[in-house]
Amino acid sequence: MLIISFGVLLIFLSCKKEASSGAMMLDSDKSIVGTWELRQIAAAMNPLATNYTPGNGNLLTFTADKYEVYKNGQLASRGSYKIVPDSTVNTSVCLTYPEGQFTNRIDFQDSVLAFKQFIQITGDTLYIVAGCYALDAGHSAKYVRFDKHN
Repeated sequence: MLIISFGVLLIFLSCKKEASSGAMMLDSDKSIVGTWELRQIAAAMNPLATNYTPGNGNLLTFTADKYEVYKNGQLASRGSYKIVPDSTVNTSVCLTYPEGQFTNRIDFQDSVLAFKQFIQITGDTLYIVAGCYALDAGHSAKYVRFDKHN
């Protein structure tokens, strides 16, 4: 389930479209760039959330167009990504979110995952939601910005 959660990255507010590539540029306080540490996973088949303590070694690291996934402190995968505007979260995950939430998704360009992964950044928290909850395939993940000095 941890691998699935890495494939599920959530929304950005206040985006500007980059003219040349169609990728989204985010305001600096909403940027996905940096390192994020997993704190919680929940899924439709197991609605009880699994919480993770700080320092657990499950990290997502993003540069402007590359990502790395660390599981228990070990590099598990890496590749390219882009943020894509997408207003279909409610139909894609079979839940209803307030207007303006989860309006972007992350496209891991080398991933074989078939479902859309919607992202939302609120403060220092990254939320990811994907899969259809009505079909027992929905899941969500919560990450916080990682500061190695904490």
